[in-house]
Amino acid sequence: MRAARRMLAGVAVVLAVAAGGLLLRGAVPDVKGARAALPAFLGGGASAPGRFSSAAAQTRRVPRGHSLIAAAKRRSIRVYRRARGRRPRRLRARVFEGQRIPLRFMVLSRRKGWLRVQLPKRPNRSSGWVRRRDVRLRTTPYRIVIDRGGRRLTLLKRGRPVKRVPVALGTSLTPTPRGRYFVTDLIRSSDPFYGPFALGLSAYSPVLTSYAGGDGQLGIHGTNQPWSIGRKVSAGCIRVDNRVIRRLARLIPLGTPVVIR
Repeated sequence: MRAARRMLAGVAVVLAVAAGGLLLRGAVPDVKGARAALPAFLGGGASAPGRFSSAAAQTRRVPRGHSLIAAAKRRSIRVYRRARGRRPRRLRARVFEGQRIPLRFMVLSRRKGWLRVQLPKRPNRSSGWVRRRDVRLRTTPYRIVIDRGGRRLTLLKRGRPVKRVPVALGTSLTPTPRGRYFVTDLIRSSDPFYGPFALGLSAYSPVLTSYAGGDGQLGIHGTNQPWSIGRKVSAGCIRVDNRVIRRLARLIPLGTPVVIR
């Protein structure tokens, strides 16, 4: 199989892509940018995530059925092992083809002045604490649930299912890992094999530490092989119908939770 056809079909969906393009909602560029026209920006529209004001963020409860997203204010952020800890490590925004991918996090819990967030890095479901003042808070009413047994994706809005579709998953040798993750990147593809878009996840392959030049990051993407939907054929990524990925790309903000069970 050609190297290009390994990308987005399995592992390294987000970081193993070739050449540049424009950022989409803080996403990595086009997968075949050297041969493709630059894509247009996607507008936020009515589906853009809700926002907290700085003052309200300390006291306001997250609306029922929503999840809290933290967006780093700068290109890097200090991450602590515990709230009010010392000796933080600095997490920097990734750079791809000269373009920075904004740092987004799924918020797991809150304390006064602090947030525990899931990190977009190995090992899977890594977490740390960041200072409230270093991020902007937003909410999203969306959540994606992947049922591995039923090979099905369910899109929920405010806790209620609005779409259920079949998916293709990883093989028994390159499985799609269980866990609670979040959307880290959005790619616009120019190769029909990958479909029109891909959502990069904070999930990584449990068996492959590198793939096609990437580090084994997984994602949800379209495909021009509809016969593969409903089967276990990928290297860990989740394939959906192209109509589905187009809808998700327009609805789902970075930071949205993705539960794989």
